[in-house]
Amino acid sequence: MFRGYVFVILFLVNLPLKAQQNDSLKTYHGPDVTVSSYRVEKNETSSTEIKRINPDSFLLSSAYTFTDRLQQIPGVRVLSTGIGISKPVIRGFYGNRVCILLGGLKFDNQQWQEEHGMGLSEMGVGHVEVIKGPMGVLYGSEAMGGVINLVDEEPPVPGKSRNILKVRFHGNTLGEQIFYSGMKNRGKSWSGINLGYESHGDYRDGAGKRVLNSRYDGYYIKGSYGFTRGKWTSENHFYSGFNRYGFIFNDVYRYIEADKRYSRNLQNYPNHQVWLNNLNSQNTFSLGDNWLLHLNAGIQTNQRMENEGSGAISLNMFLQTSQYLLKAEKHINSKNLLVLSHYQSFEINRNFGSRVLVPDANMHEANVSAFLRSKVGTRIHLENSLNIGWKNVTSFYTLNFHKQGGEAQPFSTNRNYFNYLSGINLKMNSRWTFKLNASSGVRVPNLAEFSSDGLHEGVYTYEIGNPHLRSEKMHALNGALLFGKDRIKAELQVFYNRILDYIYLAPTPETWFGFPVFRYRQQNATQYGAEFALKWKLNDWLVSESNIAWMSGFTDDGNYLPFLPPARGSVKFSNTGWNLNKVKLHSNVEAIWTSAQNHTYPGEPGTPAYALYNAGISFSGQFRRCSYTFSATVNNLFDQAYTDPLSRMKYFGLLNPGRNIGIAARIQLN
Repeated sequence: MFRGYVFVILFLVNLPLKAQQNDSLKTYHGPDVTVSSYRVEKNETSSTEIKRINPDSFLLSSAYTFTDRLQQIPGVRVLSTGIGISKPVIRGFYGNRVCILLGGLKFDNQQWQEEHGMGLSEMGVGHVEVIKGPMGVLYGSEAMGGVINLVDEEPPVPGKSRNILKVRFHGNTLGEQIFYSGMKNRGKSWSGINLGYESHGDYRDGAGKRVLNSRYDGYYIKGSYGFTRGKWTSENHFYSGFNRYGFIFNDVYRYIEADKRYSRNLQNYPNHQVWLNNLNSQNTFSLGDNWLLHLNAGIQTNQRMENEGSGAISLNMFLQTSQYLLKAEKHINSKNLLVLSHYQSFEINRNFGSRVLVPDANMHEANVSAFLRSKVGTRIHLENSLNIGWKNVTSFYTLNFHKQGGEAQPFSTNRNYFNYLSGINLKMNSRWTFKLNASSGVRVPNLAEFSSDGLHEGVYTYEIGNPHLRSEKMHALNGALLFGKDRIKAELQVFYNRILDYIYLAPTPETWFGFPVFRYRQQNATQYGAEFALKWKLNDWLVSESNIAWMSGFTDDGNYLPFLPPARGSVKFSNTGWNLNKVKLHSNVEAIWTSAQNHTYPGEPGTPAYALYNAGISFSGQFRRCSYTFSATVNNLFDQAYTDPLSRMKYFGLLNPGRNIGIAARIQLN
């Protein structure tokens, strides 16, 4: 009851803050959203729901990573191991079932393992686009749950330059984040440089307990260059990042002696290390007669290493991905757009450490697709697309992995797949819009599912793969009803997914030197759920946003799927800015409720319900050519002791972070 009163008081504090309607820090869900990686299209005419987030909105949050901020979208959650290791979850799908795009191409970083994070930061990102539902027709295999597209920041207008400095401080971890962006547009060419750094000590949970070795740090650099030569436009980026994450495992306090509070020491503590390099080139050629040709090519390397605490690297995996996407786009007439696409990727996985989780292997994927968007009359937009593809996975004899008489042996497999999408967007009148689409997704089993044969020390289980696993196939039906009038916008989404040959890791009665043995199994599964969002502009300066998401999923034998998100809802009040001597003051308060989760996969712990309260205030203005924003925020205001249902920490009896007070600044020089 006390917390409810405090939340009401915080809400009332927002009432006097009179403001303008425009807010550069808000999350964008409006009709200007586009899917830039495949086709340019407004959300208001698409049969799919596309959400867009501006990274500048993070200034009004104390979230540790930009992945955490994606949770403001109903149906999107985060699977985490502490604060640094996190990966997005879309309607219960994560890992290889969610396609992440970097520079318009697939991002692959050995995401098949749950305790492995993304290794990406918000540095150099202009905005993030999220599509929920299978997008196999656009991106081939793996895009079963949806797509998260990290779109590069735009250069300044011709003849101008821009320098941006972002700084954040986190009180819970004594963590700091520093990001710099400098760009200059010379008219026919532009260039930019981005630098980033972040470092965090161990976090403190809501019970006041330090979670040992939850520390992490990261170092980032990005260079960009673009130009226009006649009918050729080219955009080129090189991104490099190095991250270290403390290794959290069972009995961490038994095997590690605690050092000084807020220590950054990772050299002598067990940790994951990820070194990512990504080079991509996005090119557009205007061919005349309403034809556009897009060629996006890139090469990416991902080196994953593990230091078990001795200072020496025991696990050293190197993944190299070369890929390209070729698209031909033609406006047949004013009502029909045709897009033809061809994609290929070549992946090489190699091991250089004494400990091996998956064997050396080569992977090759290719697909072609056709997409047609049609406008019927003034209110109906139709989308139809087909995709056919093929993927080969071949493993080789690998030292320290293949054993004589062992179950895992070198193999080679070829998989064909087919995907479809058919959807309608009906503008019923000026207020109501109806969307419906049927689509499919396919996922070829990953290398771990095909060929694992070893102890995964992060979860203390011995896992065995199966090279005879069938490809996952999903058929989905997604519907949405949108309402917009004056100050009110509402949205209801429902979905139904039928998954054939769902792959999951199942316990067995077997043991290996005392460790439980798990094997990959397959079974059909079903998912369904609903999401509701309401945005209500109460007056000229106060906005209320609320949403709720619920889903369920289970295999045909009646068991629930692992890491199933429970029902979650939130209410947020924001003022859009109070003008005071050319300074705008913004503030918000937010309450988030997560229900108990007792519908768990066999052996997975349940979690109780909990509520979190957040608040933030910022002021922004301009001094000559310099614009600035300063903010102070607090997450988990009442220091709630809780365990998130999608946190792997629940297996170790550890809690999620407690109160975090954040201070941030964004300074831009034009």
